[in-house]
Amino acid sequence: MKLIKPFIIILLLLFTITAARYGVANALFKSTENQIKTWQTFQPSHHQRLADTYQDHIDNIDMAIALHHNPQYIETKAQLLEWGIRLNLVDKTASLRDANILYLQSTQLRPSWPVTWASLAINKWHLGEFDQEFVRYLLNAYRYGKNHPQVTEVWQYVASAVKQNQQSELSQIMTPYAAIVDYYHKPLISER
Repeated sequence: MKLIKPFIIILLLLFTITAARYGVANALFKSTENQIKTWQTFQPSHHQRLADTYQDHIDNIDMAIALHHNPQYIETKAQLLEWGIRLNLVDKTASLRDANILYLQSTQLRPSWPVTWASLAINKWHLGEFDQEFVRYLLNAYRYGKNHPQVTEVWQYVASAVKQNQQSELSQIMTPYAAIVDYYHKPLISER
């Protein structure tokens, strides 16, 4: 009985510390997530105000990840890096590569999340890297969520680009997946 009380007290302290860490991590994450949602509504003329808070949110999400290695937190940092590109605060190529490293870490924790795979594919698109990784990311997005709005949007961009230029590197690498490309091809307004 004498050993049980200290053991229970230590166990309760460990649970309390873990809960506190996760609570602080979630609060930092929520702050950053809300900021990203706010940024999405801003006009380009307001970007300087956004840039002023960028580093604070990078610091917040870094702390959240240090406290709790959650895939959603990791993806939020990747999204912040992408915002750094939009705000012209960071190097595009390096930030897209860093974002993809984070997305890949997230897929290790949550491999069937389709939006993560779609985000990886779109970053490869922005890097102009139409390779087997790009195809794998697209196919995983399709496999895990072919009708998810963000997956559909990425595939529609790819399908449109393939149909517009049959001779491109992208079209050549997507040839084996013509059925999927056809599934998503809906002419954009500018193509009509």
